[in-house]
Amino acid sequence: MKDLITLREGVEFITLSLIEKIERLRKEFVHIAIGVYTDELFEKVVGRPPITPFEERIRLANSIKGVDWVFNASNESEEERVVPEYTPSQGPKLYHVGVIPGTYDMFHLGHLENFLMARDHCDILIGCVNSDKLVWENKHVKPHDSQEKRFQVVKSLKLVDYCILVDTNDKRVVNEEVVKLCGEPIDVIFLGSDLKGQDHQNYGIQIFFTQRDPNFQKTHSSTYMRQMVASFLGETPE
Repeated sequence: MKDLITLREGVEFITLSLIEKIERLRKEFVHIAIGVYTDELFEKVVGRPPITPFEERIRLANSIKGVDWVFNASNESEEERVVPEYTPSQGPKLYHVGVIPGTYDMFHLGHLENFLMARDHCDILIGCVNSDKLVWENKHVKPHDSQEKRFQVVKSLKLVDYCILVDTNDKRVVNEEVVKLCGEPIDVIFLGSDLKGQDHQNYGIQIFFTQRDPNFQKTHSSTYMRQMVASFLGETPE
């Protein structure tokens, strides 16, 4: 196998096309590095300003399985690497098996922040991606990305041990799937703090609400991202 290949990408979101490219190259190269466009370079290449800033896009690129390091794509050398920040905290965790359900549409830093908080509190983390049908039942919206794309994106995260596609809000059914997958039941369900106060049928399973800055959440939601993309394209978001 060849030693190294470098990619230069915008990484505004984690997309299926980028994941598939990494998986193909992983068969030929020992190491893969991603050079992330700066804001100026992004606008030059893509033809519009990025929705998310350079620092956030660096973090997204660093979170993908198969990526060994990332760097500033405007520099001549990839040797100026950004050190990965996704080493799980050491020592005993509060929980053993945790699940983190969600839509995960247009995967962005807001999603990643929740995964980081969850990863620090459990030994095994399972991403639970809501199906298109379940998203419609719960939110009455159609995701920008299909359930297959959203599943593959979550599965690609370094922070995730397993990933399942969920078609029901019944956590007993989800628990059965988790037991089949890893041989152990769910200890905790991780939910965003914005879901506090809602009626959650958890059937005795512990719920842990991740804490994020409300001001950060305003500009780090899939709804906001869809609106921004639509505005750049001159469209009306669904």
